[in-house]
Amino acid sequence: MIKNYVLLGAAGTLMFMASCKKDLEKTSSQKQEDHFNCTFLDTTSEGTFKTDAAIRKNVLWTPGQTIRIKFIGGTTFQQNKVKEYAAQWTKEANLKFEFFSTVPTLPNPFFRSDIKITFDPNDGDWSVLGTQCKDIAQTKGSMNFSWTATTSETRIRRVVLHEFGHALGLIHEHMSPSANISWDKPKAYAYFGASPSNWDKAKVDRVVLNKETASTTNYTAYDNSSIMLYSFPDSLTTNGYSAPYNTELSYNDKKYIGRNYPFPTDTWQQLFTNASDVGVGTKGTVWALSKTPTNGGYTIYKYNGSSFKLIPGGAIAIDVDGEGNPWVVNSYGNIFRGTPQGVWTRIQGSAKDIGVGANGIVYIIGTDPKYGGYNIARYNGTGWTTISGAATRISVDNQGNPWVVNSYGNVFRLTNGTFINVGGPATDIGCGADGSTFITTKTSVNGNYTIKKFTENGWIDFNGGAIKLDVSDAGGPYAVTTSGSLYRYNN
Repeated sequence: MIKNYVLLGAAGTLMFMASCKKDLEKTSSQKQEDHFNCTFLDTTSEGTFKTDAAIRKNVLWTPGQTIRIKFIGGTTFQQNKVKEYAAQWTKEANLKFEFFSTVPTLPNPFFRSDIKITFDPNDGDWSVLGTQCKDIAQTKGSMNFSWTATTSETRIRRVVLHEFGHALGLIHEHMSPSANISWDKPKAYAYFGASPSNWDKAKVDRVVLNKETASTTNYTAYDNSSIMLYSFPDSLTTNGYSAPYNTELSYNDKKYIGRNYPFPTDTWQQLFTNASDVGVGTKGTVWALSKTPTNGGYTIYKYNGSSFKLIPGGAIAIDVDGEGNPWVVNSYGNIFRGTPQGVWTRIQGSAKDIGVGANGIVYIIGTDPKYGGYNIARYNGTGWTTISGAATRISVDNQGNPWVVNSYGNVFRLTNGTFINVGGPATDIGCGADGSTFITTKTSVNGNYTIKKFTENGWIDFNGGAIKLDVSDAGGPYAVTTSGSLYRYNN
């Protein structure tokens, strides 16, 4: 079964649409029933040129993400059927669907629907693949359904499940390298060359007979029961094999969509759903920056033990000292020290990132460009003392020593006044009051980066993925994902 975990080839910028056209078939072993001949439409090409291009690795949504889905037209019946059957995917995948009939009036002017559904009865059934749905204009469909209230329930269920499979990043099962379908090519050319498909020989090769290769896509054993398999008659194969008309998610559909979009383990607890950065102090003090734009960056929140409270101000980077006071950098480079109540004091200087140790020692990544990033400076109580080195991200350990990541992903620790290279590559770093240090790597995992923990023997793998992190005084990381979910690791 082909599932879109990773594409091993080069990433591209093409957009592909799975275009499924209604057809009829009648064979010696099957009763007449409708099915779908689906191809991948390259919407950046001219006309209706179609290709069997593999799914790009960037079409996966982020586990835990809420996908916003807007109906463009459609009856109440049609909209309710989509909601009913699409929900079967979210039982197996760590994703949430939020449906809108119209764009809601929200205080956030940046609201955008991710998936846009139209109901054109003359345009077949199709969906853009994965996150490329977001690139379709808000007034146009990224998915279409042609069925109506008179369509059978079985077909409605199959089509909704199938097209939402495409929207989650899955491609057709007959393209699996392990399919080994014994096609009778002359009959296949004749069958798909006839009405209503009317495909030429080259197109039949591209979208039916040719398989994906192991070097371009990950896959498992061929799944004859997959909802992503469309049916074809036994007259098209040399050994009498025919593909069934599947109308339910198969065992492997459920298993592998769950692998693509895993639910957090019991050790990770979700605290917030709209975070862009996190700062953790001692005694459970947690502050977060949201993904909601405001003057100076993003809105600021403080965790009260059960929920996050909005605090006045805006910032792009945050950390917390041992007294629970937040230190932030805003989008103008200004530095502020706050109180637990959100009273801010401007500190002279400018910065791009900030790190505060449990003992109160503060370092910044400045704004002066240098080889490897920007200058590093320590707060001396009245101003900033520049030290050697350059970096882009910083955190401070329980001894007051900064750990930094430079623009090349290298990780350095300040030891006895000298920065020592301790490996990498990394994208972010966080230090805890107990001495624990974690990084997010440059290795992609479901839209995030893998997490590693430092030991004196090197970096070891840690469960989960994130784009930003910090560490509690108990040594447990707090992780921010690309979808904005903030998780706490309960160790």
